[in-house]
Amino acid sequence: MGTPASSSSNDGVLDEKEFFISPSEMAKKDIYPLLFIGAGRCGLTTLTHFPENRQRASLVVDRFGGWLESWADRAMRLGMTHVRYPITQTPFASSSMAIQSFSSRMGRNEELPYSGSDKFAPLPSTRLYAEACARKIQSDEDGGILKSVPIVKDEVVNLRKIEANEEYPGLLKRGGMLAKTKGGKEFVAAQVVVCCARKEAVVPEKLKAFVVKDGGNGRVKTSESINVFDPEGTLNGKRLLVVGGGMTAASAASGAGENSKVKSVTLLHRKSFKRREFDVEPEYFGAKGLRPFHNSEDFEYRAKFIDEAKERGTINGVTWKRVRSHSVASKKKTNSSTEQDGSSPKLRVVEKAEIVSIGFDETTKQFSTTIELTDVAKRELAAKRARSIIEVDADDDFQALTMTVEEASYETPKVEVFDEIWICCGTAVSAETDPLLSSLPKTNYFDGYPQLVETTLSWEHGPNEVSLAKENGGCRWPRCSVFVSGRYAALHVGPVASLPLGYRTAGKEIAAISTKSHKQSLRMRAENPYEIGLGTFASETKTSSSSNTSNRGNALEDKSKTNKTKNPRLPPVLWQKVGIIDVSKLLPSENFPRVDLQTYSHEDVGFQIKIYFILPEEIESENVKMEFLEQAFEIWAVCAKAAYRVFLPKLYKTIIPERSSVRVIAKKRKIIVTMQKYDNYEWRFLKV
Repeated sequence: MGTPASSSSNDGVLDEKEFFISPSEMAKKDIYPLLFIGAGRCGLTTLTHFPENRQRASLVVDRFGGWLESWADRAMRLGMTHVRYPITQTPFASSSMAIQSFSSRMGRNEELPYSGSDKFAPLPSTRLYAEACARKIQSDEDGGILKSVPIVKDEVVNLRKIEANEEYPGLLKRGGMLAKTKGGKEFVAAQVVVCCARKEAVVPEKLKAFVVKDGGNGRVKTSESINVFDPEGTLNGKRLLVVGGGMTAASAASGAGENSKVKSVTLLHRKSFKRREFDVEPEYFGAKGLRPFHNSEDFEYRAKFIDEAKERGTINGVTWKRVRSHSVASKKKTNSSTEQDGSSPKLRVVEKAEIVSIGFDETTKQFSTTIELTDVAKRELAAKRARSIIEVDADDDFQALTMTVEEASYETPKVEVFDEIWICCGTAVSAETDPLLSSLPKTNYFDGYPQLVETTLSWEHGPNEVSLAKENGGCRWPRCSVFVSGRYAALHVGPVASLPLGYRTAGKEIAAISTKSHKQSLRMRAENPYEIGLGTFASETKTSSSSNTSNRGNALEDKSKTNKTKNPRLPPVLWQKVGIIDVSKLLPSENFPRVDLQTYSHEDVGFQIKIYFILPEEIESENVKMEFLEQAFEIWAVCAKAAYRVFLPKLYKTIIPERSSVRVIAKKRKIIVTMQKYDNYEWRFLKV
């Protein structure tokens, strides 16, 4: 692996210790331009919005070790038969029809049901969605980018900002981030994109003492430990209680009901079940509905807006029908009428009721649970009786789920026995207590969501001047090169942040700003683009404005000089052809001979340029020093008789310094320089 450019001085001269990485150090640390944390739908969507060259320069760390495996694992364990959002909501930025095209080619359109309405596109089954995405990821379309992106099976547990002058060499000029994993690995990246969020299960107060993670008996589980397929057979003959009223609870209850070994399932919800196609109203899918959100700079208001916009405890049409198919007793027809055949449904649905007390018998290993209607439900029941109202939906498919359960049976406390309890009451964001983010610069939190930076940098006034511009979006952590997508970006994306639409919105913003900041961090010799933090853009803009006024003559003069140079993208030291490396520190004496090598060969292979040259005498690997910039490189080989240099101050196109390297073959006196290109287009020339 090569050594990226690193500089802390104004004249571009590097100290040996700042750029040289020993083999032992290199074995411990990998250096990447872009590190993604999470390979779920959020991570995949965000990555595909980056330019092709940036995708190829990325590393992904995920605890499951593969694209969408975390999502697939959860969907399978919870028995989710269909994806909640339409077929058009794919995780691929440039291919919204990928799943539909796959379905048509494979003749599987029957797996695309409409969820009660043709107002929206149909929903793909989880199996169809997973297979279509897998086929797309493994295909050679778009150059096979996704299958070439390396994924490390591990979990990043901590991020720390690294300055360019710290003990970690080989960084970009403006420093980067150090990512530490659960497995003990360390990765250094110029930029990091966090595509995961720490979620804590919401547990009813009376059940907290029994939850597995709190040292309970192991028979009260949250959605993170549920498996409806029960491969170990622990649910055989068991009576289950599922607590919750959303998609997770409904899917888990239905999935358990479809398990032939389970004796019975009770789905308990303290409110009325609500049928909604999405957990966020469609009005928030567009800019019009989110205009009040983005127009406000009050983050308390934004947090409240998100809370009110999210519909908790809703079930879409497909899942609603599935629950009813297991909760309604079968019927038989006679010559005169249709009547119940006497069989009871395997799945019971109880709404507007709650657990008022619970106990666990260590002998029988069973829960003694007391269930009672809520006070609101009791008043509603009394009103119904007074008016003798019988509520029946005209559409038989969407009758009340509780039609088989007598409300009156829970009007007074009723004791029921269960073998296992599943809690599916949703999750809460906990960014403030997330160890992954604990070492990052401080920020504000509102309802668990972090306040990010809505500031971008524009490079409009030359390489030595920084201009600030406030925009909606950005999703960057203050004062460091960490970007955030998914639920943690809710204060900037809106209530759709945790939905496929939100992934696309954040991905587009992050890709644009990340790429721009990346180029500036490589080229600019002014302020670090990532140092701009919360609430600082106004004061810094004023300061910059006043300083520019006082030094306007100098600024104009500098700009005029810059425009006359042949290579304004590189430091002046290169324009003077002095070099990048301070070779005086490498030589045995001040008068030691120095030789510029003019004879070499090169080849263009896909995304790489390789340069070969032969030294006049033998060389040891430790005596070779190199430095790469975005459009230049220099290498020194200090031998016994002389120091030999290859210096190209202006390459034909830009390269990726941190992915470029040098290989020394000592026995053959050969040095091979490998430079990573941003694309696979053939270079017409090596130099300009």
